[in-house]
Amino acid sequence: MKRLVCCVAVLCALTLGACAGQLEPGTVPAPTAAAAPEPSPELTPEPTPEPTPEPTPEPTPEPAAKQLEITLRAEQKVDALLDGEFSTCCSLPAGATITVSAAEPIGGLYLVWYDRPRDWTLEANGTAVAAGGNGMMHEFAALGESASECSIRLGDGAAVRLSEISAFSPGTPPDWVQVWRESDSPADILVVPTHADDEFVFFGGLLPLYAGEQGLEVQLVYTISHYGSLRERCDELLNALWHAGVRRYPIVNDAPDREIYSIGEAEWTYGQNGFTDFLVEQIRRFRPLVVVTHDEGGEYRQGVHMLTARSVERAVELAADADYLPETAARLGVWDTPKTYLHLYGPEEERTALDYETPLAAFEGKTAFAVAEEALAMHASQKELHFRVYESGHAYDSHSFGLFRSLVGPDTEKNDLTENLGAVERR
Repeated sequence: MKRLVCCVAVLCALTLGACAGQLEPGTVPAPTAAAAPEPSPELTPEPTPEPTPEPTPEPTPEPAAKQLEITLRAEQKVDALLDGEFSTCCSLPAGATITVSAAEPIGGLYLVWYDRPRDWTLEANGTAVAAGGNGMMHEFAALGESASECSIRLGDGAAVRLSEISAFSPGTPPDWVQVWRESDSPADILVVPTHADDEFVFFGGLLPLYAGEQGLEVQLVYTISHYGSLRERCDELLNALWHAGVRRYPIVNDAPDREIYSIGEAEWTYGQNGFTDFLVEQIRRFRPLVVVTHDEGGEYRQGVHMLTARSVERAVELAADADYLPETAARLGVWDTPKTYLHLYGPEEERTALDYETPLAAFEGKTAFAVAEEALAMHASQKELHFRVYESGHAYDSHSFGLFRSLVGPDTEKNDLTENLGAVERR
């Protein structure tokens, strides 16, 4: 019986060993892994639509202003102020008041002064706004709030002559109304002619091209004044610059106009440093990237043109010297102009030739040369001298400028006064 039990026990042990896969003693069998379920596909979420931005409303353009019919009241006779002639004027004593009224609201006044204006005040709706301090002879003054009546009150300094008064409804004045900007900010190009009209006769379409078409800050600085010799030339100068796209009011030296045909006589008349010191201050004031002026030979040997060119050559050097005119250096800082051009300077093959023949969008497809011709025609007092805008190839070619001085290397393309100025930073 014991032997049977033992056999049974051995048989059971063998059976268990076969079921266990013949595991080594002491080994725990691994659990049978369950089959991995098929992964459920993940659906790509629908993109959340971006909210449609509200369209930015276009700014409502300012309405076009129209010229109003006005009446004037003053203690003096002021009929000449409404005759449409710049050559006539009304003499007004210090402290005089002119009241302007219209059947419709007035948005602004346009004044053409015969004398350089002194301080005056524009009064309307119980408020007063100072004007006249900028010395602009063609001056637009906007009312803060429109009114059917306003007054011009002159300061107490001295008598002054006024040529014209026009009034406009609120809105953007017509294109012929000259809304000049004061000349205080830096300029891209400083153009230095001697006389009013030189900027077109000898510099051609430079102003329409750079000021009108490209919108650069172009500042005019004249070395002599026509005010004491032929008053209408002041109006001609402003009208022509405005037509050419210039919007910065020009700076005009006080030196009187003289017929001079040698550099010696010019230096004797105006002084060797008179123009230079004037120009050093203007260069420091406007910190231009480019200065442009006359031919060293004065184009047709005009003595004051020669003095202007020589003075610019000295001024661009001296404006960077803090020891020269230290008062203006302390007030304005010093400035080293990156590029200086002279009309017709150097060998012809090395000069920069400007393109005045491509149609300009800013002037409805007219070329810079054509706009310059139109602007020159506004200098009506000079017609008898038979000057013109000089074409390519002429001895006084208005397209042609030589690089006199450069801090940014030589020109290679030779078709643009602003070449190589991309990396220049104002200090």
